[in-house]
Amino acid sequence: MTSPPGLRERKKERTRQALISGALDLFETQGYRQTTVAQIAAAADVSTKTFFSYFHNKADVLFVGAEARVDTALRVIAERGPDDEVVDVLVRAVERMLADDSADDPAARLTRQRLILSEPELQGHALRRLLSKQAQMVDTLLAAYPAQLDAVTAAGTIGSMLGATIATIQACVRAGHSADRMLMAVRRAAENAVRSHARDGAARST
Repeated sequence: MTSPPGLRERKKERTRQALISGALDLFETQGYRQTTVAQIAAAADVSTKTFFSYFHNKADVLFVGAEARVDTALRVIAERGPDDEVVDVLVRAVERMLADDSADDPAARLTRQRLILSEPELQGHALRRLLSKQAQMVDTLLAAYPAQLDAVTAAGTIGSMLGATIATIQACVRAGHSADRMLMAVRRAAENAVRSHARDGAARST
Protein backbone atom coordinates (compact mmCIF):
# COMPACT_ATOMS: atom_id res chain seq x y z
CA MET A 1 0.00 0.00 0.00
CA THR A 2 1.39 3.40 -0.99
CA SER A 3 1.67 5.85 1.87
CA PRO A 4 0.31 9.39 1.34
CA PRO A 5 2.85 12.11 0.54
CA GLY A 6 4.43 13.75 3.55
CA LEU A 7 4.48 17.43 4.42
CA ARG A 8 7.73 18.04 2.52
CA GLU A 9 6.41 16.40 -0.65
CA ARG A 10 3.13 18.32 -0.46
CA LYS A 11 4.98 21.60 -0.02
CA LYS A 12 7.21 20.84 -3.01
CA GLU A 13 4.19 20.04 -5.16
CA ARG A 14 2.47 23.29 -4.13
CA THR A 15 5.60 25.23 -5.09
CA ARG A 16 5.81 23.42 -8.40
CA GLN A 17 2.17 24.17 -9.18
CA ALA A 18 2.62 27.81 -8.17
CA LEU A 19 5.53 28.13 -10.59
CA ILE A 20 3.52 26.55 -13.40
CA SER A 21 0.48 28.72 -12.73
CA GLY A 22 2.56 31.88 -12.44
CA ALA A 23 4.44 31.13 -15.63
CA LEU A 24 1.29 30.45 -17.65
CA ASP A 25 -0.34 33.65 -16.40
CA LEU A 26 2.72 35.68 -17.35
CA PHE A 27 3.08 33.99 -20.74
CA GLU A 28 -0.56 34.81 -21.48
CA THR A 29 -0.51 38.41 -20.29
CA GLN A 30 2.89 39.66 -21.48
CA GLY A 31 4.15 37.00 -23.88
CA TYR A 32 6.53 34.08 -23.64
CA ARG A 33 9.64 35.88 -24.89
CA GLN A 34 9.03 38.88 -22.64
CA THR A 35 8.73 36.75 -19.51
CA THR A 36 11.84 36.06 -17.45
CA VAL A 37 12.59 33.30 -14.98
CA ALA A 38 12.94 35.94 -12.27
CA GLN A 39 9.39 37.14 -12.95
CA ILE A 40 8.04 33.59 -12.79
CA ALA A 41 9.81 32.98 -9.49
CA ALA A 42 8.50 36.25 -8.08
CA ALA A 43 4.94 35.35 -9.11
CA ALA A 44 5.27 32.13 -7.11
CA ASP A 45 6.93 33.99 -4.21
CA VAL A 46 10.14 31.97 -4.43
CA SER A 47 13.71 32.68 -5.45
CA THR A 48 15.17 32.19 -8.91
CA LYS A 49 17.38 29.48 -7.41
CA THR A 50 14.25 27.64 -6.30
CA PHE A 51 12.83 27.85 -9.83
CA PHE A 52 15.90 26.08 -11.20
CA SER A 53 15.53 23.29 -8.67
CA TYR A 54 12.23 22.43 -10.42
CA PHE A 55 12.86 23.35 -14.06
CA HIS A 56 15.90 23.72 -16.31
CA ASN A 57 14.45 26.74 -18.09
CA LYS A 58 11.15 28.52 -18.66
CA ALA A 59 10.33 26.35 -21.70
CA ASP A 60 10.27 23.25 -19.50
CA VAL A 61 7.24 24.65 -17.66
CA LEU A 62 5.19 24.15 -20.83
CA PHE A 63 6.10 20.49 -21.15
CA VAL A 64 5.14 19.40 -17.65
CA GLY A 65 3.88 15.83 -17.67
CA ALA A 66 4.93 15.14 -21.26
CA GLU A 67 7.65 12.68 -20.23
CA ALA A 68 5.30 10.83 -17.90
CA ARG A 69 2.63 10.51 -20.59
CA VAL A 70 5.07 9.00 -23.07
CA ASP A 71 6.41 6.69 -20.37
CA THR A 72 2.83 5.51 -19.85
CA ALA A 73 2.58 4.64 -23.55
CA LEU A 74 5.92 2.83 -23.44
CA ARG A 75 4.74 0.69 -20.52
CA VAL A 76 1.51 -0.21 -22.33
CA ILE A 77 3.49 -1.35 -25.37
CA ALA A 78 6.15 -3.21 -23.38
CA GLU A 79 3.56 -5.03 -21.26
CA ARG A 80 1.37 -6.14 -24.15
CA GLY A 81 -0.40 -9.48 -23.78
CA PRO A 82 0.55 -12.53 -25.86
CA ASP A 83 -2.61 -12.25 -27.97
CA ASP A 84 -2.62 -8.45 -28.34
CA GLU A 85 -2.42 -7.14 -31.89
CA VAL A 86 -0.13 -4.22 -32.68
CA VAL A 87 -3.05 -1.95 -33.58
CA ASP A 88 -4.95 -2.65 -30.37
CA VAL A 89 -1.88 -2.07 -28.21
CA LEU A 90 -1.09 1.26 -29.85
CA VAL A 91 -4.68 2.44 -29.61
CA ARG A 92 -4.64 1.49 -25.92
CA ALA A 93 -1.36 3.37 -25.48
CA VAL A 94 -2.88 6.52 -26.99
CA GLU A 95 -5.97 6.18 -24.80
CA ARG A 96 -3.81 5.90 -21.68
CA MET A 97 -1.78 8.95 -22.69
CA LEU A 98 -4.94 10.95 -23.28
CA ALA A 99 -6.44 9.76 -20.00
CA ASP A 100 -3.40 11.17 -18.22
CA ASP A 101 -3.75 14.37 -20.24
CA SER A 102 -7.44 14.74 -19.40
CA ALA A 103 -6.55 14.96 -15.70
CA ASP A 104 -4.78 18.23 -16.48
CA ASP A 105 -6.50 21.61 -16.20
CA PRO A 106 -8.23 22.18 -19.58
CA ALA A 107 -7.48 25.91 -19.72
CA ALA A 108 -3.82 25.35 -18.88
CA ARG A 109 -3.57 22.61 -21.50
CA LEU A 110 -4.94 24.89 -24.23
CA THR A 111 -2.65 27.72 -23.16
CA ARG A 112 0.38 25.46 -23.45
CA GLN A 113 -0.66 24.23 -26.88
CA ARG A 114 -1.27 27.76 -28.17
CA LEU A 115 2.10 28.95 -26.93
CA ILE A 116 3.99 25.99 -28.37
CA LEU A 117 2.37 26.52 -31.77
CA SER A 118 3.05 30.26 -31.80
CA GLU A 119 6.67 30.40 -30.64
CA PRO A 120 9.49 29.11 -32.92
CA GLU A 121 11.73 28.45 -29.90
CA LEU A 122 9.07 26.25 -28.33
CA GLN A 123 8.37 24.48 -31.61
CA GLY A 124 12.04 23.52 -31.80
CA HIS A 125 11.96 22.40 -28.18
CA ALA A 126 8.90 20.26 -28.89
CA LEU A 127 10.45 18.75 -32.02
CA ARG A 128 13.60 17.67 -30.17
CA ARG A 129 11.50 16.03 -27.48
CA LEU A 130 9.28 14.36 -30.08
CA LEU A 131 12.17 12.87 -32.05
CA SER A 132 13.73 11.45 -28.89
CA LYS A 133 10.49 9.92 -27.64
CA GLN A 134 9.52 8.68 -31.10
CA ALA A 135 12.75 6.68 -31.27
CA GLN A 136 12.02 5.17 -27.85
CA MET A 137 8.52 4.19 -28.93
CA VAL A 138 9.82 2.55 -32.11
CA ASP A 139 12.41 0.57 -30.15
CA THR A 140 9.83 -0.50 -27.58
CA LEU A 141 7.37 -1.57 -30.28
CA LEU A 142 10.08 -3.59 -32.04
CA ALA A 143 11.02 -5.30 -28.78
CA ALA A 144 7.37 -6.14 -28.12
CA TYR A 145 6.79 -7.59 -31.61
CA PRO A 146 10.16 -8.90 -32.85
CA ALA A 147 8.60 -11.57 -35.07
CA GLN A 148 5.97 -9.32 -36.63
CA LEU A 149 7.67 -5.99 -37.28
CA ASP A 150 10.86 -4.71 -38.81
CA ALA A 151 12.42 -1.34 -38.05
CA VAL A 152 10.89 0.41 -41.05
CA THR A 153 7.37 -0.85 -40.37
CA ALA A 154 7.59 0.03 -36.68
CA ALA A 155 8.87 3.52 -37.48
CA GLY A 156 6.12 4.07 -40.03
CA THR A 157 3.43 2.95 -37.62
CA ILE A 158 4.62 5.16 -34.78
CA GLY A 159 5.20 8.05 -37.18
CA SER A 160 1.66 7.78 -38.53
CA MET A 161 0.20 7.79 -35.03
CA LEU A 162 2.24 10.74 -33.77
CA GLY A 163 1.82 12.69 -36.99
CA ALA A 164 -1.96 12.38 -36.83
CA THR A 165 -1.91 13.37 -33.16
CA ILE A 166 0.17 16.51 -33.71
CA ALA A 167 -1.73 17.63 -36.82
CA THR A 168 -5.05 17.24 -35.01
CA ILE A 169 -3.86 19.23 -32.00
CA GLN A 170 -2.71 22.03 -34.29
CA ALA A 171 -6.03 22.09 -36.15
CA CYS A 172 -8.05 22.11 -32.93
CA VAL A 173 -6.03 24.93 -31.39
CA ARG A 174 -6.34 27.05 -34.52
CA ALA A 175 -10.07 26.38 -34.68
CA GLY A 176 -10.50 27.37 -31.04
CA HIS A 177 -11.94 24.04 -29.96
CA SER A 178 -12.35 23.21 -26.30
CA ALA A 179 -9.86 20.96 -24.53
CA ASP A 180 -12.39 18.13 -24.27
CA ARG A 181 -13.25 18.36 -27.96
CA MET A 182 -9.56 18.35 -28.81
CA LEU A 183 -8.95 15.19 -26.77
CA MET A 184 -11.78 13.37 -28.53
CA ALA A 185 -10.49 14.47 -31.94
CA VAL A 186 -6.94 13.37 -31.11
CA ARG A 187 -8.12 9.96 -29.93
CA ARG A 188 -10.10 9.44 -33.13
CA ALA A 189 -7.30 10.66 -35.41
CA ALA A 190 -4.61 8.54 -33.74
CA GLU A 191 -6.76 5.40 -33.87
CA ASN A 192 -7.66 6.00 -37.52
CA ALA A 193 -4.01 6.55 -38.42
CA VAL A 194 -2.83 3.35 -36.74
CA ARG A 195 -5.61 1.22 -38.21
CA SER A 196 -5.15 2.73 -41.67
CA HIS A 197 -1.40 2.09 -41.58
CA ALA A 198 -2.03 -1.50 -40.50
CA ARG A 199 -4.52 -2.05 -43.35
CA ASP A 200 -2.10 -0.59 -45.89
CA GLY A 201 0.67 -2.83 -44.62
CA ALA A 202 -1.54 -5.90 -44.80
CA ALA A 203 -2.61 -5.02 -48.35
CA ARG A 204 1.00 -4.63 -49.50
CA SER A 205 1.98 -7.98 -48.01
CA THR A 206 -0.75 -9.91 -49.87
